[in-house]
Amino acid sequence: MKKIKLLLTYLSALFCVGFTLLSKPNQKPVFQMVTHQVDNRVMIYMMNEQQELVPIYLHQESSLDLEDKIEQLILFMKQDFEIYDLKPLLPKRIQCLGVELDEKTVKVHFNEAFLTLNSSYDLRVVEAIVSVITQFDSTYKVEFFVNDEKISQMPLSSLPIVKLDYSLGVNNFQIHYDDLHVSVARQIVQRSQEQDYYVIYTKRYARSDTLSFVNLILDEQNHNLECEKIDIQKDKTVLYLNEAFLVEENIVDDEKIEPLLFTLKLNQMGNVFEIMIQDEMVQVQGYGTFHIDFKDLKLNTFD
Repeated sequence: MKKIKLLLTYLSALFCVGFTLLSKPNQKPVFQMVTHQVDNRVMIYMMNEQQELVPIYLHQESSLDLEDKIEQLILFMKQDFEIYDLKPLLPKRIQCLGVELDEKTVKVHFNEAFLTLNSSYDLRVVEAIVSVITQFDSTYKVEFFVNDEKISQMPLSSLPIVKLDYSLGVNNFQIHYDDLHVSVARQIVQRSQEQDYYVIYTKRYARSDTLSFVNLILDEQNHNLECEKIDIQKDKTVLYLNEAFLVEENIVDDEKIEPLLFTLKLNQMGNVFEIMIQDEMVQVQGYGTFHIDFKDLKLNTFD
């Protein structure tokens, strides 16, 4: 009965996606499933032509338990939604046979086809699955099983996959380092140079305070952008920015601020944001509010 409920939920959500995409052929596709549980937003990944993971946000049935939620999201990463150059992350032959939560360890069971993943992108698959799971709790550890046997490495690439966690990141192109003791891995949100969507990259930065880190990534985006001060109050982060962010009076350019807000969220540096410029609270273009909640941000959601 549990599997039947999961399948029905999956088919219902898939219908919503297909209807949304097919019914608006002349508009940009929406990277989002439409349901009534607007607060229960979750993330999956697809892969672009450069073999980069691209996050897609959707809404999921809130009544499912965690194991079923994870299993369903893995199923969705096998679907081709025909948006831009994005392709399914997982081949059809790979099947998730079950998910177990053992305290803070999440055990994911696959069929033997999992061991045949191409060595050119098996890291991306592992990154995506770990990221999808740790979005529910950043303290989770993830283990992979085939035929009830824990897998310590991928056979074709020798990629180690032992108790992976949030720190693995996604699109991590720097796996081996000589400066681990003086650097830290951060997930950075940037707009794709080839397409009109955001991509998450994991990069290593010198250990520094939050303000220095923010200005470093802003400088990579645009030399004119600057954050003058950051005030983190529990779950709310107040950013004091310079005028280069403005698109008009008291309105911040959404394309300049969105990557920063996503980056802060991914690195657990805020969930609700307020923006100050010249000691005045300002709004973000297209949002119409002074308080930006992460669940309202349009990450890979196109109108």
